[in-house]
Amino acid sequence: MNLDLTLTSSGRPDLLDTTLFGLTKKLLPEASFGLFYVNIDPVPPTTLRKNNQCIVVVNKYLSGATIISAKEPSFDAALSNLCKLVSANKSNKKIS
Repeated sequence: MNLDLTLTSSGRPDLLDTTLFGLTKKLLPEASFGLFYVNIDPVPPTTLRKNNQCIVVVNKYLSGATIISAKEPSFDAALSNLCKLVSANKSNKKIS
């Protein structure tokens, strides 16, 4: 089974690690992941260090993921940006 996924996250590497471990090792251990897009929002008291730790966690489970980070937390913006990435990939366009 080949899956493409999107994920919104905050700067919580511990929670993200638990989520991705469960997804890739427990829930869908036989799946292969094609496209994977992650948005990491800074949520106080999140620091840049924690956001960078989230990037390490994502790459630990899903190499080649496209990861975007926002300057300000916004779930609406996160969803919008992820949708733009998916749409751009389907039409082979660059997002702006």
